[in-house]
Amino acid sequence: MSNTTAISKKDAFIANFMKRPKADLSSNHQSIREEALQALTILDLPTSRDEYWKYTRLTSITKQEYHHIEVKLDALQDEWKVEGLEANLMVFANGYYQPHLSNIIDQNVSILTLDQARIEAYDVVDKHFDQYVNAQNEIFTALNTAFNHTGVFVHVSKNEVVEHPIHIIDVVQGESALVVPRNLFVVDQSAKAQIIHSIVSNGGEKAFVNGVSEIVVGENASVEYQMIQTIGDTNQQIQTTQVTQANNSKFTTGAFTFNGQLVRNNLNILVEGTGCETHLNGVYLLDGKMHVDNHSVVDHLMPHCESNENYKGVITDKATGVFNGKVFVRPDAQKINAFQSNQNILLSDDATINSKPELEIYADDVKCSHGSTTGQLNQEGLFYLESRGVKPQEARKLMINAFADEALSEVGVDTLKEKLEVMIADRCQQF
Repeated sequence: MSNTTAISKKDAFIANFMKRPKADLSSNHQSIREEALQALTILDLPTSRDEYWKYTRLTSITKQEYHHIEVKLDALQDEWKVEGLEANLMVFANGYYQPHLSNIIDQNVSILTLDQARIEAYDVVDKHFDQYVNAQNEIFTALNTAFNHTGVFVHVSKNEVVEHPIHIIDVVQGESALVVPRNLFVVDQSAKAQIIHSIVSNGGEKAFVNGVSEIVVGENASVEYQMIQTIGDTNQQIQTTQVTQANNSKFTTGAFTFNGQLVRNNLNILVEGTGCETHLNGVYLLDGKMHVDNHSVVDHLMPHCESNENYKGVITDKATGVFNGKVFVRPDAQKINAFQSNQNILLSDDATINSKPELEIYADDVKCSHGSTTGQLNQEGLFYLESRGVKPQEARKLMINAFADEALSEVGVDTLKEKLEVMIADRCQQF
């Protein structure tokens, strides 16, 4: 009886995605969808019995009925923009492209919708699309692969430097909206690009975003990818980001989560080249009954590489945070420097953090460390500030800002860093 119930729940959930089927013109791309669809017949929805999902229960997502809601935006709200930023702009609402709000200013880069790219940049898409994610073994990735409609395609050719950042704004709108975006970013040898990805909402009731992004960092290339999640208190998101790095490349990423009923970020980085740099940062600020789960994997396959990971959380009320970062150092990956840190501040007795940084090392000439700390605001520091005339609420805000600021150190776009500092300060005033 229980098996029948589980199957019916899974089928009912998958049926939401099938309400808006999509077929590709290319037989290769269509076969990828069909293979993912076939995988769904054997994949199960994860439960707390699965170690990878131990602290994240998906009932709030899987019990809901969803709809594909087409939206045309009249304008972008100011809080969705980055003030003072001149950028290549791509705007989507519920996964529907908004060309009247988008604007490409750099001509030495190919920035298209994925639908356009499947025709205009077929060779690049065919070479890289779905070559890095695990659609055969992970149900949400399989759902995205089978039912994605469009997203952003970026291709930076060899030796090109994209002068202005690429800013993607994904707007989520409407009650029980289902959004299934798919992005592919390919940065070739010795090229450079900065990408900002904002997932935002101005309302909506229990919408669900199931997104996947694939990022290819070529030899000696540099890519910065910063993600900002402000999806509202009732909306939910599962985001999978799959990265591959070639020799002497640099990849920098950040996940800045300000709200969301349930947010799960899966970040998987395959360091396939020698001499690579990898930087991972994140900040999550949670109140109410929010739940945010950051899962990261950095897999070092080759020697002479460095990875640094730093996630910071501030949690209050009955909110819950999860951090599980894992670094693999394979047998051939000698001379690796890998650092991993997760620090959290709990502002209430009911706030919870489940933190599990991990190292799995199969090489003997490495320098690796990891750590996790959880505590409250430093009372001596608060007393010091208050004794010099700073009001208690302002003192708390200053200390939280200082705590989170370290995770912004790798943000390379100054205007974005300034915006994040303001957003963190504004969010702290609500705690």
